[in-house]
Amino acid sequence: MIRSRFPRGGFTLFLIPEIFVLRQRICLFWATLALAHAGFGLEFCLAQDDYRIKEFKLEGVEQVSQAELREALATKSLSWVNQVAPWKDAPLFNSYEFQLDLLRIPKFYRLQGFYRARVIDHKLDVDDGKQEIRVRVTIEENEPVRLAQISFVPADSNNLTHLWPDLHKALDLEVGDIAADGAISRNRLALFNRFADQGYPFAEITPQLHPAADNLTAKLIFKINPQKWCTFGKIEIQGQHYYPSRVIRKELSFKEGERFSQSKLLESQQRIYLLELFQSVQIRGVPVDEQSSAVPIEVRVREAPRYTLKLGGGFGTEDRFRTTVNWQRRNFLGDARRMQVEAKYSDLEPGRFQITLFQPHIPDAKTSLQFSPYYQRQVEKSRDEAGERRVVFDLRRAGAEALMRRRLGRFSSGYVRYRPERVEIAAMNDSTNGIRRTGRSTLTLGMSGNTSEPLFSPRRGYFRSLEVNWGNLFLRDKPYWRATAEYRTYTRLSQPVILATRMRIGSLFLPPEITEAEVPDELYYAGGSTSVRGWRRLRLGPIDNNDVPSGGRSILEGNLELRLPLWKSLGMVLFTDAGNVWRSSATFPLDDLHYAAGWGLRLDTPIGPGRIDFAWKLNRQVEAEKRFEFHLSIGQAF
Repeated sequence: MIRSRFPRGGFTLFLIPEIFVLRQRICLFWATLALAHAGFGLEFCLAQDDYRIKEFKLEGVEQVSQAELREALATKSLSWVNQVAPWKDAPLFNSYEFQLDLLRIPKFYRLQGFYRARVIDHKLDVDDGKQEIRVRVTIEENEPVRLAQISFVPADSNNLTHLWPDLHKALDLEVGDIAADGAISRNRLALFNRFADQGYPFAEITPQLHPAADNLTAKLIFKINPQKWCTFGKIEIQGQHYYPSRVIRKELSFKEGERFSQSKLLESQQRIYLLELFQSVQIRGVPVDEQSSAVPIEVRVREAPRYTLKLGGGFGTEDRFRTTVNWQRRNFLGDARRMQVEAKYSDLEPGRFQITLFQPHIPDAKTSLQFSPYYQRQVEKSRDEAGERRVVFDLRRAGAEALMRRRLGRFSSGYVRYRPERVEIAAMNDSTNGIRRTGRSTLTLGMSGNTSEPLFSPRRGYFRSLEVNWGNLFLRDKPYWRATAEYRTYTRLSQPVILATRMRIGSLFLPPEITEAEVPDELYYAGGSTSVRGWRRLRLGPIDNNDVPSGGRSILEGNLELRLPLWKSLGMVLFTDAGNVWRSSATFPLDDLHYAAGWGLRLDTPIGPGRIDFAWKLNRQVEAEKRFEFHLSIGQAF
């Protein structure tokens, strides 16, 4: 019988640094003896430490990811970054870490379900003259162990018979799957969460793997001891000073005396944090004695300042100099309300002033309401081939926005927005050559989901959104509508390499009574630092006779970007962009897409990555277009 080493219950062990160092040295000693006993010998101990690793080969790796295996090892190979960037330090050989790596390899395979994998040979070629070393390790993987049966064994056969039939629904393992330690650990945690949500926060779940005689199949048994059934006990709130405790209690999804549920603790923590009144929120159950079944709950918060003032500024090739002033008052008039005043200025937005009042918990904790009166001036400009900045349209608007948002899940939400406003528009493609003054009202329905993180430079997760706008509702008899969807993904290909993708599609539907000159801000435009980077801002798509972008009613864009580290805070990207804008609604001819490719540099800063991109058109719209474009900005392209 193989007993997997998984933690029991929900306890965490913390080691002080001195004990950890001592334990590491003892492990190193036994690792050396184990390798010698296994027949590897100790010849590698004679190799010189701190020699540059010229080559590190792993032979025999066929059934697992070699990239993930290399990440799990301390000995690193010479990457292509070292070859193209000679100033970046090459990895150095360490004999002690290499000894441990020879043990880490079988352990890695065990996590993948290959319990009979082993290192059968290794070789070190040392060049003392160049102080370089070549490393080769040969691995025998053998066949993985697959699950022939999955079952549950209660510590007491009379316990929780009503829960037993549904336990398999908590698992993502099936008969025939590889018996990987990582998957077994993940499913043990899923079972623990299932019991913790049913009032058993101290359940002990021990997975046991019983291999068959052929060592190719195994039975997986989860031994379960639910322990006692518990309820929520007394709720104690700590750390609040300026904000009343009733604001916190209002967001709790549980009450004293209710059945204990771990998912309710996590939900309550998220609700309190989304109030934006606290810098940190921790909710935990306090250990209880054996006689009590009520688990006391401790809510510990660290308050954010009541007043904050933020000043920002920057420069980009599109919006030139820009600045932002943001002032926020938390708990405005009590009951967790917030008030925010914001002013912006840039070459594309010469003036924007907005006051936002935010009210949470209307009518419940999942729904919030905000109201924002505003004034905005937007001057869209685009540089022609001669470098002259041409105005596409000049828009002034004053109005108010009411937005109701409801959380649909942990990472998703839906919203309804209504915006009545007074608009003045001067469009360059308007045959009247005058200023149009009109009233508008727009109703918007939208949904979004976002798991991407970290904030400024995502490395994992996704973002998706769908928004539908109905314009001129209630104010005029010529309504129009617009629908736009966007999807982004961030995938880690290896420890430092990220693949980012983006797709955007949209269409505008105008009635015959409305001309495009009346709603130039609702049209689609492509090209620029956050679009298809081979073209200048707004220059991809229809262009009128005066060489001014006129926009269109349909858009399709796609981006593929490989993000790589270079040196410390400096990174590099390789990208390919595609897209176009068409005059007709719901028109997306794929054979009419335009493509660009290029590379760029990223420098991490506290306000986001500084960005410089160099792009080349792969198929120009017209022969007179320049092939090369350059963009400078702050923040990732997407």
